Amino acid sequence: MLDHFDALRGAEFPHDNPELFSGPGWLAVDPCGGPKAIAWASQRDLHYGAPSVAAEPEPVAAPPEPVAPVVLTDFDRLLAALHSVVSDPSVAAELERFLRTGSAAGFAPAHALVANAWRGLLSGEHSDLAACGDRPLDEWVAGLVGARFGHDAAATAGVRRALRKRGVAAFGMLSG
Repeated sequence: MLDHFDALRGAEFPHDNPELFSGPGWLAVDPCGGPKAIAWASQRDLHYGAPSVAAEPEPVAAPPEPVAPVVLTDFDRLLAALHSVVSDPSVAAELERFLRTGSAAGFAPAHALVANAWRGLLSGEHSDLAACGDRPLDEWVAGLVGARFGHDAAATAGVRRALRKRGVAAFGMLSG
């Protein structure tokens, strides 16, 4: 009969990885009978050599604490739209500074009041739309950009369309 069982050659898919065999080897001795265990793991360990001593696993570092997502206000989204529309970074920064603080050289005090009102409305500090003046947000911001660059009415209308494509609407920011 069999005096030596080679599990590697007896596998359904021959391979050379003895680590895949961790239980008994099975052999059908009788074609009509059930399979019989012919080799246990300890016998195979002798055949393949003693198992290597596993090194202690390195301690797993605790996963980092989740960082709370940054919630952007509509005012932040307005500033992002403004930066994407204005090609000159220094002018975009000047307009952002004006919209954040309401004070910058070259802008009328009446514009500062409207800037403060829109900032408060878009930041959620208040909901008084009347303080934002008689011009919609997209038209007012396009007017600021147009005045800073000396655009004519057609170029200012182009800036307004570009702002609207980026979510700046008449009475605030479009979601999304």
